Amino acid sequence: MEILIIVLIAIIIHKIQYYIYLYNWHRNLSVDFKFKDEYIFEGEKTKIKETFINRKFLPLWWMRVQYAVSSYIEFEDEVNKSSNEKTNFKSEELSLLGYEKLEREKDIVGRRRGYYHINNMEILSSDVFVTDKFLLKSENTQHLYVFPIMVDEERFNVQFRKLLGEVVTRRQIVSDPYERKGIRDYNTYDSMKDINWGATARTGDLKVNVYDYTSSQEVIIFLSVQKENSWVPDDVIEESIRIANTLYRYFYEMGIKVSLVSDAVDDDGNNMCFSYSTGDSFIAFNKLLAKMKIGEFNDNNISKYVKSEMCNENRNPLWLVITNSTRQSVKEVLIEAQNSRFDLRWIVVKREDMDVDVSGVKNTDVWDVRY
Repeated sequence: MEILIIVLIAIIIHKIQYYIYLYNWHRNLSVDFKFKDEYIFEGEKTKIKETFINRKFLPLWWMRVQYAVSSYIEFEDEVNKSSNEKTNFKSEELSLLGYEKLEREKDIVGRRRGYYHINNMEILSSDVFVTDKFLLKSENTQHLYVFPIMVDEERFNVQFRKLLGEVVTRRQIVSDPYERKGIRDYNTYDSMKDINWGATARTGDLKVNVYDYTSSQEVIIFLSVQKENSWVPDDVIEESIRIANTLYRYFYEMGIKVSLVSDAVDDDGNNMCFSYSTGDSFIAFNKLLAKMKIGEFNDNNISKYVKSEMCNENRNPLWLVITNSTRQSVKEVLIEAQNSRFDLRWIVVKREDMDVDVSGVKNTDVWDVRY
């Protein structure tokens, strides 16, 4: 009889604790994952800060948080791990006492340009006797921009020496020496008369003055992120984006207005373009580049946007067209633009072991992607 009573009491206790946990385990429970930085550049480190808070007396003896993140976000404990999967599934196990707060940080590296989220977050727990597992799905709105890095500065200056030199000498800009915009590091294209000797003496590095301008030249960068064919690796498109970013920074630092026209589309299918804006437009420009998705060549390719811009009849801007495609339909549009007296330069990005035909188009530079 005593044994039956003990068994009955045990069953009652088990049921009571089970239903207590079933209806209350998730109450006043907070799980928050945040990226330490809003944006980083390719190859840079940041952290994911994990915060778990149990704001009730009921302890959670076992809890698991599982989520998905892009495999291009590399965790410190996976530095030498190789995987062909595009999504990395992670999980964290812990226990929380009543009214306890637990914080963790994990080092991560942004291996490739992109706009990343923490997806499909699920929180699991159980009762004291692990009779059953309880599941709660949680939304996470945090994001991380991984900006494209600049291409090698020395190679960039050598490869585009003629182009950059012409921009400096031909642009119809009159700087206003009474309206100094700021100070920045010296670059090889800067004039000696712009050196700020006071700032140079204080820092030990050459510094130059940046002026506002009474009038300014404009540059339009036409960037294609569509692959010519299936043989073109993603690295070629990524290099195209890095070149566009490097060109933008170059002109941005010179005070030249830069716009971007691209055949990229966002998640909603909207075309992604960028117009010059005041303020910290370098960050806004990089955010746009980070969100670009690589696509296959289609009718909505970069030549369509070049042709559309020709209809504006504005021949003042310098046009820089960056593509990996050299097919005849693209070349015909570029030739038409040059024959119509638009100042167009073509930059073709390709694998180092591939040959391309750029015949017929003047002012062409070919950039080899080196592995």
